[in-house]
Amino acid sequence: MEPQPGTGMLKVVNEFAGYTHNVKCRPFPLQEDITMSVPRSHAENPSDTFPTECEVAINKLVDTCLPHLSGRELVNRAMCWCTDTVDSQWLICEHPRFKNMILATGDSGHTFKMFPVVGKQVADLIENKVTLTSSTRV
Repeated sequence: MEPQPGTGMLKVVNEFAGYTHNVKCRPFPLQEDITMSVPRSHAENPSDTFPTECEVAINKLVDTCLPHLSGRELVNRAMCWCTDTVDSQWLICEHPRFKNMILATGDSGHTFKMFPVVGKQVADLIENKVTLTSSTRV
């Protein structure tokens, strides 16, 4: 990313899947609870940052690609829950806590560019024109 105007701060991201926060929940339309990874809200957990291995990986990236910035302190560290899925497939379901809120996410951080493709399936789910099961793929 380009440095932010006025601050010169540069955003660096460790963009790999692998971190989880497993809790029991009931994704739509399942009739029983399952355990799945659900992001922690920064609003509810403001002291969350990220695992040490992320810092090591980011520092290695900076050392390799931006050596003139090596050794600089990392600031504003936070875990970005970009909702990667284990198999990089979509997750389309009702929110486990807020009924009637439909989630269409996953796909390893490429969700936004895929909205035109998946939009009809999401609209059909919202309008009850399709029933998903735990093994449905779109």
